[in-house]
Amino acid sequence: MLTDIASESPKSKAKDVPFSDLQSQVDKDRSSAGPKWRVVKRYFVEALRSGRYRAGDALPSENQLSQATGMARNTVRQALAELEREGLIHRIRGSGTFVSAVDPAVAAKSGTLEAYSLIIPEIRRSLFPSLAKGFDAHAGSENHQTLICNTDYDIHKQGNIILQIIDKRMAGVAIVPPTTQTTPVHQIRQLRANHIPVVFCHRGVPGVTAPVITWDFEQVGQIAARALVERGHRDVLFFGIYRYEVTEAYERGLRAVMESRGLRLPRERVVHGPSEIGADDAKDRMLLEILRRPDRPTAVFCSDDNEAERVFWIAYQIGIRVPDELSIIGFGDAHRHTVFFKRLASVTVDEFELGVRAAQTLGQMCAGRRPWDSPERVLMDLALVGEGTLGPRPR
Repeated sequence: MLTDIASESPKSKAKDVPFSDLQSQVDKDRSSAGPKWRVVKRYFVEALRSGRYRAGDALPSENQLSQATGMARNTVRQALAELEREGLIHRIRGSGTFVSAVDPAVAAKSGTLEAYSLIIPEIRRSLFPSLAKGFDAHAGSENHQTLICNTDYDIHKQGNIILQIIDKRMAGVAIVPPTTQTTPVHQIRQLRANHIPVVFCHRGVPGVTAPVITWDFEQVGQIAARALVERGHRDVLFFGIYRYEVTEAYERGLRAVMESRGLRLPRERVVHGPSEIGADDAKDRMLLEILRRPDRPTAVFCSDDNEAERVFWIAYQIGIRVPDELSIIGFGDAHRHTVFFKRLASVTVDEFELGVRAAQTLGQMCAGRRPWDSPERVLMDLALVGEGTLGPRPR
């Protein structure tokens, strides 16, 4: 803990610097996003840059700063601790806290970067482009820069990215955890230990309590099942990109609706692709084998729009007409950017809005209006769109 400064100690010979303008700075910044302690830190960093504080000058005491700003002493103490950690100030036991002999260039680079980072498993496909656009759009509207980081589904790469984020002292982080590996809890604890709030997108990390912006996974399967059953389909194949918590939940939702209508989803009608990212040839072989059988299903529900497109083209190659002989439903972003996806029947989530909500949540956490360890799950709306690949059961 930082002790009261030398201006209150007879041992101090350092110059006291007026700080009457601190209150006006606090009032000016009070409505801005970010923890309150950053306002105090920002004030002293600017004072060092401008030369108002010089090496050896005594800082006001915690009590003085608390009274001047109306902030709790713990808040003030955290600001001073950050300044000390960065080498801008130092304390002398029994005397107080003083400005260090710091190169002005160091002070100019000091301070938390008022930027948010979005860590995602990949950038170009699936839901992620819209997520990044929504996140960046809201962050920009609040005058925050955005750093988009791609992990390639690699938790080790994710760990290195997190270390860089800590080094850059970023304001907050939104993370889409990889699906093929479990994110280590210590990666998230590192961020929190460095006063960086975390919000999860799509799914959380076991062992970590934090806000999650997501959707009801089982409802996805339920919506797809109702659309198919209402059109007379009785023999449905579920094709998951690979087995993990989300595809398993889609399967449960599909099965629940079918069983409620007196229908079955046999084990052989549940197929997951290999867990290796990009195992396209293996998926193609699996689907070709299924669709060439005389007893092929009349409909396929895919856990991902890209896999639904795969099913469509394999069916086309072997002469199966969609939707006359085979119906296909996918899952993906509500913003449909290609001719095919605009025709594809799909359960959709507005991923742009999900990104907006993630950035909003980070802002609330930084401003102290939302707990960092909130167990809240914010569920986005789902909707079935497109009918170009959805038809009645063939006779």
